[in-house]
Order: sequence, then structure tokens, then C-alpha cells
Amino acid sequence: MNQTLHITNGDSSADAMREAGILGDILPWRDVLHIGPVQNHDTWELFDRARIEFLISVNLANEAFIKQTFEERRAVMSQLDLYEKIYLWFEHDLYDQLQLLQIIKYLTPQLRLYDRINLIVTDMYLGQAKPSDFHDLFRFSEPLSVNHIAAVEPYWLALTHHTPVLLNELNESEALPFMHIAFKRLCEEYPSTLNGLNRVQSTIVELLRNECKGSELFSRYQATEESRFMGDSVFALILNHLVNCKHPLLAFKDNRQDLNVLNNELIVTDMGYAVQKAQKNHIFINGIDTWIGGVHLNSNNLWCYNTKSNHFISQGLN
Repeated sequence: MNQTLHITNGDSSADAMREAGILGDILPWRDVLHIGPVQNHDTWELFDRARIEFLISVNLANEAFIKQTFEERRAVMSQLDLYEKIYLWFEHDLYDQLQLLQIIKYLTPQLRLYDRINLIVTDMYLGQAKPSDFHDLFRFSEPLSVNHIAAVEPYWLALTHHTPVLLNELNESEALPFMHIAFKRLCEEYPSTLNGLNRVQSTIVELLRNECKGSELFSRYQATEESRFMGDSVFALILNHLVNCKHPLLAFKDNRQDLNVLNNELIVTDMGYAVQKAQKNHIFINGIDTWIGGVHLNSNNLWCYNTKSNHFISQGLN
């Protein structure tokens, strides 16, 4: 086994690192922690089991591949003593910052490893980086410190709490400079008090004034994010929900229901326009059953986000 381990955000970054000739083992951290349950389980085995069940339930990837990914990851993380150096390569966006948060939380009890671990956290998208960029980024390598460990705790607690109220109590951190803005973006994943749409859903309806393919819509949506964090697979899940909910906000242009949302043209329904104008509320007419971190949003536990006041409001459907 190589004496150096590089942990990064996914396959595209891992492939780019290999192409750049980065020496050592490379572990892509394949999980989408801004959707589905992220709870503070007693063991990481239970945590992984919950994530595996969720990822399989939404068909985000092949079941066998998902299970294999987590098995391989657990095998590497259980043998960190074999490495003399461990580098954590992550970006500034929500997707990466949640992964970084989880990994540092995982490493927290392992004091013997602290002097081996280095963080390389950048506002560069690693999957698009040139080989020379990776070698240059080593200059910004920062040893893991007690300051990082201390900074993780309030963020992890806020993420895994059963209500979102702790998200409003977070402060900026010098040790984790991108974490606070990432969590601000996480707040906007909650349904709005205005019409029940979160930021992504609202942006989709706004951008789809003229029909277009889901893949083109994804490109348009990406351009609206200050820090891009979502892949097309998760975007397709959101589109499918808006097409297949009880009172659809989107529809296929040719009125079929068995088409791929990324490869075919979509339009906004009359209901979609009504929700966009806040004449109807998406949650009230279509219900909700989803997880954001440790919060299970449903008819008995509905939290909405007021984007003007930046606060959460508990609302009931029953």
C-alpha cells in the first residue's frame, strides 16, 4: 500500500488527481449529504447503513455500486494507521463542505493521526483543475489542528439536530472559512415560507419560462449558484418530484410520463405558475416527506425558511 492517502470529493476529482500524477492512494468520498438523513448515530457503521438505505431508495446509483463504495471506504478508513500522510482535498461548496465536516468529525477521536493529516481546501473546482493546479495547491496545505476539531462541533450538531433551529446560531470560523456560507446555502434547501418551494425548486420554475430539455435546464440552474454543488443526478431527482407529485408543477411537453427528465423537454404547469406567484403553496397541496440533515420534514414536523429574516418557522399541515 502507498504511504500517502488522498481523500477527495468524488470520481471526477480523483480521476483528475491521477491524471496529474499525484502519488498515493486516492479515496473518492461518494455521498450527497445535503439530501437524505444525516443523523448523529452511535457508530459510523449505523451512519453508513442509513446513508446506504437512503441512496438505494432514491435510485441515485446502482445498489451494488453503492454498497461496494461504502465497504471500500470503510476498509480504508479503518486502516489509516498504515499511512504516513493523509490529505483532505475539498472545495468550498455545500457538497464538499458537508463531506469535509463528516470526515473531520470521524477523525476527531483519533488523536494519534492528527500530525499526519493535512487539509487542502480551495475555491477551485478540482474535477476541472489542470495537473499543474494540483501540484500548486500543495503550497496551501494546512495541518489538521485542534482549532479545526473545535470548529466542527457546532456545525455537526446543527446539521444532525432534529430541528433546524441551531443553524441560525452558527458563527463564522477562521479554521473552516467556507463552512458558514455553505450552511447558509443549506438553509435555502428548506421550503420557503412564501410558497413551499426551496431555492432549487423555485429557480427551476423561474428558469423554465420557455420549454427546454432537463439537461439544458440543469446548465441554466448551475449558472445561478454562487458555488455550484449539485450534480445532474440529484437535479434529476428534483425534476422528477416536480413532475410526479400529486399536483405537478412541471410536465413533459409531449404529455408522456415515461420519459427521462434530462433528455426531454419540460414545461411549467398552470399549478406551477400558481405556486411560483404564491397563489398556492407547494407543500400544502403536495405534502412533504424528506430529510435535510437530522430533520425529517413531514406533515407533523414541517419547518420552513423565511429568506428575508433568515429564520425558520415551524408550520403544521394537520
